[in-house]
Amino acid sequence: MTPVKEQLIDIENGELFVNLCGTGPALVLIHGMATDVRLWTPQIDALAAHFQVISYDMRGFGRSSRPEGPYRAEDDLARLLEQLDIPAAHILGLSLGSSVANRFALAYPQRTRSLTVVGPVLQGYVDAEDFMQGLKYIWAVAREHGVDEAKAAWLQLPLFTTLLNSPAWSALGRQMINDYDGWHWQNRDPEVWPEVMPAERLAEITAPTLIIIGDQEIEGLRRIGAFMADKILDATTMTISDAGHIVNLEQPEEFNRAVIDFLTQRRLMSGDGQPA
Repeated sequence: MTPVKEQLIDIENGELFVNLCGTGPALVLIHGMATDVRLWTPQIDALAAHFQVISYDMRGFGRSSRPEGPYRAEDDLARLLEQLDIPAAHILGLSLGSSVANRFALAYPQRTRSLTVVGPVLQGYVDAEDFMQGLKYIWAVAREHGVDEAKAAWLQLPLFTTLLNSPAWSALGRQMINDYDGWHWQNRDPEVWPEVMPAERLAEITAPTLIIIGDQEIEGLRRIGAFMADKILDATTMTISDAGHIVNLEQPEEFNRAVIDFLTQRRLMSGDGQPA
């Protein structure tokens, strides 16, 4: 098992809980809604053999502090990398984390060596009504019936059907959601959104980009993946079989192989033959 170093990183008006492991080029992993750094448990050993892996809890999740005032998640990540003295990194995000990854790639292009989005969410994209209706439903349940009812409803969304049928990692998924305190479902998040939505700026992303989609992903997020592949100049799409939204837990070996292969292929190699 790969040794993991736990650390708290100071950011503006708060702290981020960070896990560090492995050596090599930096690779940041950004979790999704109602989860935390544990989401990446089946990735750590495989990825740490090639990279310095940095996973962290975003504000309001896991062991990081709750939002106390206006902030931008992409700026939090930039501050984290500054504190770790990492000038640039490969950026990978799943679901909500993919939205943060997109915004980071746009706000900090020189710090983004590559971009990987999994089950992608894209601010400003209007043709993912199935996804948006699910989110609105959960927020309504939390307001009207409380967090416990919202957690139960969350797991019943089509996003998680295939995960709950995955014998190896469904228990971890349930545990993370059980541990989530539901803050974002019952409070107004003061995060500041971009003035121009990322869906309108995808052509500005210059980093090599990998889009990972499960073949059983909901239709709206599949459309987002196709839209991103069309708009980003240097984008590759990988479809993983027998997987829905939480691809990395449902098919971890295939997921790990896809990420490692993408990040070590020739276009991401530096002059000395090492991954950039």
